[in-house]
Amino acid sequence: MSATEQTNNNIYTVSQKYARLQGHFKSFYNSVSTLARQPYPLAGVTFEELAPGSHFKVTWCGRVLEFRFSVKLSDENSALGVVTCVEKNVFGDRIEPKEIDRYFFKPNGFVQVEPLSGFDDDMEMGYDLASHYIICRCLEKVLQQ
Repeated sequence: MSATEQTNNNIYTVSQKYARLQGHFKSFYNSVSTLARQPYPLAGVTFEELAPGSHFKVTWCGRVLEFRFSVKLSDENSALGVVTCVEKNVFGDRIEPKEIDRYFFKPNGFVQVEPLSGFDDDMEMGYDLASHYIICRCLEKVLQQ
């Protein structure tokens, strides 16, 4: 296969998997947004509505985090979903948002996160434990910076 054909094939494959990856990001949002609702809300955390398939904001302790969805090719030319957490500029002291963390997930919805006690495998994006861990980890990391 020529380089041009391979490139076209990669673009086609990513396009086909985009909707599935975006669906996993929506499941991630649906899972984490439960943290702001009863019966067990995460104290002081607010979630904005998911913008059309691309990002949502979380506010906590005067900090605004934005979780962004994108797609990239892995080293093996497989489509991966990317969740990037950035801190938004709410004080006017910097122009660009500051990246806090980044997570990659596969078309099957599984994400690799730092090992959690009792979990040796990747976890599913829309599964509450993985989603809640990612949000809480980013909230903790932003306070450490």
